[in-house]
Amino acid sequence: MTFCNDCGKAVEWHKTAAGRDMPIDPEPTQAGRYYFDRRVRLVFHPPGAAPMAKMYTSHFDTCAKRKPAPAFSCEKCGVTTPHRHCYRCGAIGHMAADCPED
Repeated sequence: MTFCNDCGKAVEWHKTAAGRDMPIDPEPTQAGRYYFDRRVRLVFHPPGAAPMAKMYTSHFDTCAKRKPAPAFSCEKCGVTTPHRHCYRCGAIGHMAADCPED
């Protein structure tokens, strides 16, 4: 068991089914979204599926000091999803090589 560098709470590091390390809160909770498979790897439990015996929560979801991802807003058009503008005409949906204004 280790402690979070941001908030100081106890965390356990475990491998996911994809082979990545992920910190989890050591105590199981009903609101957890992960469970351990037979190989003792963390597996995401899809919403709406029948709950497993013990569910765990990623510490990324519960860390009191972790900053949320910044909101994205394009200065040119106000769209809130990442995208690119054609540098020739400024439209979304094509790049300069395919620009219809040539």
